[in-house]
Amino acid sequence: MDCRTINDKISQYLDKELDETQTRQLEEHITTCAHCKKTVDAWVKLYGVLEVEKSEYAANPFLTQRILHRINAKRNAEYPSTLTIRRIVVSSLAAAGIFIGVIIGTLFNNSLLTSSNDENDQPWAMVSEEYFPTEIFTPFE
Repeated sequence: MDCRTINDKISQYLDKELDETQTRQLEEHITTCAHCKKTVDAWVKLYGVLEVEKSEYAANPFLTQRILHRINAKRNAEYPSTLTIRRIVVSSLAAAGIFIGVIIGTLFNNSLLTSSNDENDQPWAMVSEEYFPTEIFTPFE
């Protein structure tokens, strides 16, 4: 390992996140390189100071509950109930779907009632005649 790689891996080394091969390579390098040894020693000293500071201050066990309570209070005060909005949207979409279905059904029914009973006037007959003219294509001969 070179010095640049060592600088990138010091934190992982001190947190014991490196695998055995990388740990061995790093330790071999710091035994031969005075600059990297000095850097690792400074990091070890920094970790020690942080551990002392961390042990002096105990976390407030109720801090999380207070923060969550404030977040929920603000969320409930600023926004209307999402359940109410969701119900309104779903019922509006259902009503619109039913309305569109009724309109389409009415139009389709009217087109069936107004069309003639002549088989050649039906839309499917016109399309089939366009693609398969009876003068040329007679499938049942």
